[in-house]
Amino acid sequence: MEKAELLELIKKDVAKFNQMRRDNPREVIDLSGTNLEGINLEEANLSHANLRGANLKNARLNGVNLHSADLTDADLRGADLGDLAIPDRRRFCLHPAALSSVRYDKAQLETMLNILNANRDWLIKYEIVPKT
Repeated sequence: MEKAELLELIKKDVAKFNQMRRDNPREVIDLSGTNLEGINLEEANLSHANLRGANLKNARLNGVNLHSADLTDADLRGADLGDLAIPDRRRFCLHPAALSSVRYDKAQLETMLNILNANRDWLIKYEIVPKT
């Protein structure tokens, strides 16, 4: 399926997008560089998807399956991470390189650091300041 068709389908009907994924498990999901700003993507199956450089600002990502997705250079500022931000609710596998240059807002970074601080053995001390 072409990128434009994938984009139209996921914007219009996430359930049909997920059904297409089940029916075509080998389908390459290339949404790199696409504009998904403000889109409701709740429960979308984006496992193994190429989301490099995608604009996900203010998107609703609650319950999204991002297992092995590539988010390099994606913009997640203001995105609702929903269950992704709650420890032990969702698990997914992302290589650290897949998050290279991802853009978050301060609240999202603080949430992620709080999750890391739930670790029983280590405490992460941090200060979040804007780059100049």
